Amino acid sequence: MSHPQQKLKPLLAGFIAIVVALLLALGSITLFSLQRMDQTAHYEQDVTNALVRNMSDVRYHVVQIQQFLTDVSATGDADGYKDAEEHYQAVLQNLPAMTSLDPQLGSRVNGMQQALEQFYAVGKRMAKAYIDGGREAGNVLMKEKGSGFDDRAETLTKQVEALNSEIQQHDRTAYAAMNQTAADLRHMMLGLTAMLVIVVVLGGVLLYRRVFGLLGGEPALAMEVANRIASGDLSQQIALSAASQGSLLHSLAAMQRQLRDITSNIRTLSGELDSSADNMSGAAHQLQQASTVQSESTRSMSVSVEEVLQSIQQLGSQSEDVGNEASRAGAMVSDCEQLIHATASDISHIAQRIGSAASAIDNLDKQTDAIASITRTIHDIADQTNLLALNAAIEAARAGEMGRGFAVVADEVRKLAERTGVATVEISGQIDTIRQGMGGVVEVMQNSVEASNRGVAQTHKAREAISSIRQNTDQIVGHIQGISLALREQQSAMGDMAQRIEVIANMTESNQSTVEASAAASDQLNSHAKALQAAVGIFRS
Repeated sequence: MSHPQQKLKPLLAGFIAIVVALLLALGSITLFSLQRMDQTAHYEQDVTNALVRNMSDVRYHVVQIQQFLTDVSATGDADGYKDAEEHYQAVLQNLPAMTSLDPQLGSRVNGMQQALEQFYAVGKRMAKAYIDGGREAGNVLMKEKGSGFDDRAETLTKQVEALNSEIQQHDRTAYAAMNQTAADLRHMMLGLTAMLVIVVVLGGVLLYRRVFGLLGGEPALAMEVANRIASGDLSQQIALSAASQGSLLHSLAAMQRQLRDITSNIRTLSGELDSSADNMSGAAHQLQQASTVQSESTRSMSVSVEEVLQSIQQLGSQSEDVGNEASRAGAMVSDCEQLIHATASDISHIAQRIGSAASAIDNLDKQTDAIASITRTIHDIADQTNLLALNAAIEAARAGEMGRGFAVVADEVRKLAERTGVATVEISGQIDTIRQGMGGVVEVMQNSVEASNRGVAQTHKAREAISSIRQNTDQIVGHIQGISLALREQQSAMGDMAQRIEVIANMTESNQSTVEASAAASDQLNSHAKALQAAVGIFRS
């Protein structure tokens, strides 16, 4: 069963972001309020207080001007003019300073300055009138309605007091605004602090519930379960509540169950793998031994084939020698035939057909049988030729002088037949050697001899015998050439067979190397299977 992923990192990040945002808002509002308070305090300190001080100075200087001018009028002392002038100049300095501090007071200050100038001018005239014209003249300027000294002083005093009251009220208003700002700041900070505390508490509770919901229990329990699983102990049961679905403990319990099943399967499979590896290793070693035996057998076969090939080469060489001897014998028979024609023209033929032909070779056994048969036939022909030569010699002796030359030829033919018989004996010996190694070669030859027994008929028979000897010699040469051709074919076949056996031997050696590698791999697989069993053995289920 799949559960939606509940990530703790976004929750913590959101909670921290909200707290930081509230702290930033609280700091920003506090900073803004402090800046307002600082501006108010700065204005109160730099403007309002300065205005109050200047206003106090103006009131003081106006009173002093009035006092000194009154003293001059009463005493007639002209020194009072100087003191009044000093205070007048001081007022003229204070008024522009007030305008520079608060430009909104410019019109009021200008009106007050005009009233001051009128007041000061009337005061000086009044004092002069008291000094020059006496009390009556001075009282006139003092009491004159609207423009007298007393009215001017009253007007100036009212303006000064009104401006002073306004400045004092402005000072009280600024102080009250500063206090209100401080109170608002305190209330706002208390509200934001309370909100921050509420958010932190609610967020902490929510975070606590979410964290424990994700863990499924105490973190120490989850750590203990994880450590047990890491140490290979899968036998302990994990207590889970109904609300722990999708939690870390629930996932650990599922992982423990899956690991228990997996380790059980691995333990079973590793046992089977160990048994299979043992069987494979034994089979690989047996195959290695069989491959070694096969390689040795192939090498022995190759050596045997080389020996047979050498025997065939030797037999071919001897067959060529016999063929050469037979060719020379044929040449001698031709010479004898020419001699018979020259000596006795009435002798037509001495010999007729002496032998028969040999059959082709189908395979190595049949060819060796044919060669043996041909060799026996050649030996029989040689015996018959020897017998015919003996008969020819006897007939030549009977013929007397006429047969003397024929007797010489018959004697040469007999010797040639003996040499041919000896050669056939040697060939038979070689054929017997080949029969022992390859099954033998058989040769078949058939001959018929007809001869004349008397007179010219005997001469004709002798001539036919010589002709038959020549023909048989040609046949012997042909048979020997056939034997040589067959031996060459066998030599080529045996050479090809030797090459193929050599290739088989090389392939056998390569297979032996592969089998040895397979045996080593089987041993290594067996070792790995045992190591796997040992590794799975650490899990306790």
